Amino acid sequence: MNAVNADVPEGFGPLFRTSPLLDELGPFYGKGTGADLVIGLRAAEKHTNSRGTVHGGVLATIGDIALGYKQIDARKAAADAEAGKAKAAVCAACHG
Repeated sequence: MNAVNADVPEGFGPLFRTSPLLDELGPFYGKGTGADLVIGLRAAEKHTNSRGTVHGGVLATIGDIALGYKQIDARKAAADAEAGKAKAAVCAACHG
């Protein structure tokens, strides 16, 4: 494990998806999946504002990441539901 990852809490790993912006601001970490996904970041000096607290833009970015993952989960759930309806329709036609 390198120095950047040395203090990452147990169970957290690199986020599944990333982007040039997240690579620049991160590293960001995740734990869990779906509705149980927790997104984390070890705040460093580069994440602070002039008062020394985490910049609101960084916090907004974490919120944006969470919304993106939620959208992925919602699309997957919709696709799974459609697949279930199609399977039910096929079964009803077979046993009709």
